[in-house]
Amino acid sequence: MKFVLITFVILMCLVAGLFIYLDSDELEIKNVYTNSSGEIVKIVYEYSEEFGLDYYENHCAGLGGEFAECGNPCHPGAEVCEAVCAMTCTISGQD
Repeated sequence: MKFVLITFVILMCLVAGLFIYLDSDELEIKNVYTNSSGEIVKIVYEYSEEFGLDYYENHCAGLGGEFAECGNPCHPGAEVCEAVCAMTCTISGQD
């Protein structure tokens, strides 16, 4: 049973990574921030009218993240950050 669970978790991580890889060619992604384990914790999108807001929201939801139309574009651990709006996807539980 453990083997099945571990295999499932690895497969889901690969699928999520593939989803990001395939969509990154289409989506305008400005930054991808990772934690010390290499897991994605935040994505900062560059808006393109070609896709529309729903596309970015769905992309983020597909990764299990929380989408913000006007989020903080800085690295989660940044001490200083410029106060500007950016479309972001924050993936919880990956701190």
